[in-house]
Amino acid sequence: SSKLQSNATFWYSESFYRREIFDKAAINYLKSYKKYPKGEKAPDALFKLADSLAHLEKDQEACSMLAKLESEFPNRSVDSMHRAREISDKLHCK
Repeated sequence: SSKLQSNATFWYSESFYRREIFDKAAINYLKSYKKYPKGEKAPDALFKLADSLAHLEKDQEACSMLAKLESEFPNRSVDSMHRAREISDKLHCK
């Protein structure tokens, strides 16, 4: 019931990402987002989910997550917007 639960689930996912275990990272970022869609780390979880999917060559799914990120969190940080745009351009998202 801790307010930090959202952060904890995000960082658990990040532990897989940092070890380049992108399939487990993607699964856990998705779980993190679904469990805490309004949590502090929700936009980061969606972004890292998209990035993990891109590493897995699941470009269409990655683009879908980037679109969801944009629609649900249009007022996120400039850095987040920039990083999402870079991936979107790389994947040729529509």
